[in-house]
Amino acid sequence: MPWRPSRITNFTDPQAAHVVNQLFRETNGRIDDINQNATPTVRGQATLNYGSIAGNTCIDRPAHILGITANLVPHVSPVTTVGANLSWSSQVASSNVVNIRVCNHTTAPIAANTIQWRVVAQ
Repeated sequence: MPWRPSRITNFTDPQAAHVVNQLFRETNGRIDDINQNATPTVRGQATLNYGSIAGNTCIDRPAHILGITANLVPHVSPVTTVGANLSWSSQVASSNVVNIRVCNHTTAPIAANTIQWRVVAQ
């Protein structure tokens, strides 16, 4: 890496802005590297069946994902459509288990599709 002066005294120099920007870029890159190494990422998939969900209720199903711990935040997404008018959320239930909750906010029952879920936790 070429040498870049970090003790700039003359900010009117045409190279000063370039040097300052480069120093910020390098610092941000180092911070990104530290964050990537410090935060583990756990990935997995699970196929879950929710059956018929009654109106104004929710159903939880466990997704067993190796490496999930209570200090990670799970992000889940269905591979295909869950069903119309349904919403979902997730939380770590215990080591290696993420609960995926599907809710029906209508008054009529809705049959949820059996689908595969992707889980990413950081």
